[in-house]
Amino acid sequence: MSIFIKRLAANELGETGANTRGEIYIPKSCLSFFPALAEGSVRRATFSLYWGQKGQEKHAAINLSLYRKGEAHLHRIPDEILGSATSGDILMLQKSGGVYAASIVRQGEGRFDDLNAALGDKTARFDEDTHLSLRARSPARAKQTSVVTHHPLADGIAPAWTSGWGEDAWGPFVELTVKDVTQRLRWIPAGRFQMGSSSDDENLAGDIEKPQHWVEISRGFWMFDTPTTQELWEAVMGKSENRSEFRSLLHPVERVSWDDCQLFFEKFSEFAPEVKLGLPTEAEWEYACRAGTTDATYAGAMEILGLNDAPILDSIAWYGGNCGIEWKLKEGNDTSWGEKQYDFEKGGTRVVATRVPNSWGLYDTLGNVCEWCRDASYRDYADEAVIDPFQDGEASTARVIRGGSWNSNARNMRAAYRNAPPTGLRLSSFGFRCRIL
Repeated sequence: MSIFIKRLAANELGETGANTRGEIYIPKSCLSFFPALAEGSVRRATFSLYWGQKGQEKHAAINLSLYRKGEAHLHRIPDEILGSATSGDILMLQKSGGVYAASIVRQGEGRFDDLNAALGDKTARFDEDTHLSLRARSPARAKQTSVVTHHPLADGIAPAWTSGWGEDAWGPFVELTVKDVTQRLRWIPAGRFQMGSSSDDENLAGDIEKPQHWVEISRGFWMFDTPTTQELWEAVMGKSENRSEFRSLLHPVERVSWDDCQLFFEKFSEFAPEVKLGLPTEAEWEYACRAGTTDATYAGAMEILGLNDAPILDSIAWYGGNCGIEWKLKEGNDTSWGEKQYDFEKGGTRVVATRVPNSWGLYDTLGNVCEWCRDASYRDYADEAVIDPFQDGEASTARVIRGGSWNSNARNMRAAYRNAPPTGLRLSSFGFRCRIL
């Protein structure tokens, strides 16, 4: 998870809740990033920020005050770090599991020097005394390539193709519009993660999900925050080309093959020639789905009580255990399979973005529809770390699909789960999510 805290100009301080001492207010929506406060307490954490200057490593303390009423203030960012600061300078705090990292994002070019390199070699953690300090990497982590992610909207300019943009509790977003149909995209920052199933999921994982290994995603990218909807599909392809079984504009389009996705991308370019849409690689997909988490799901570890009964899934995914609760469409698929979390007779896909998203603002990565990826069949996993892995194969008859669907059992509703059906297969459980290439 990442949050971006704007370093404000003097004339902006009063407009944003920052006081005259340069203390910058952090919205309540970002507070889940930090450790929870005990009831009735006020706590201050110290963040030691390191940077390079003329070949020497320097550091300065930044205080973070947490208040019981659910507010936080970040004290002034040292002038020696930011230099001649402008209103576009941003402090970025990143969290991946229990690890925190910091970097400065600046406007303009040529102003980074060795600052980010120095920051990239540090990690930070809250200890029991709530003191946040940067520490050298352990030998086990030393081989990981450090990636510095820049805020995609730091210069105040969105991509030319956007119809709207901004930042909220989940981070930066942009929007694109085709025939009055608007799709939001989320920024997926560059970074690294462990791909595949961990030893904790040994009873759930298949052999093709092993071994778990480090993967670096070297470049950030914009990604649809939901699966492609029937509304957007019809706007691009025409209503007659919508073959979905569960017809409703705000449901995901389904019964689309991998080949159909390529036709959609070609047609989309007629409406927005400056935008190149495509599918994510399966490494990009899993990285985006996990959003910095390491458990079987982005909500936590999975306990399976029955074939279609895993309580952790109920709030984040439409799957075989809950896809028919309060079913409203006239037509629905028979759901007579057993061991369901809830009792219902018909089910299918559901309106997108009605479950809880992950910390990067992506909805329905698990459940609703499986999502096609760009890779041709499976990439064999190995222990070695890799950068931007992709299993190429232009003439492949199979492509990877990820994420589980409305009729998937609980075991298949995991970030690491993989499948690779034929490229021409159309099922009511198959859909897709786009990214900007």
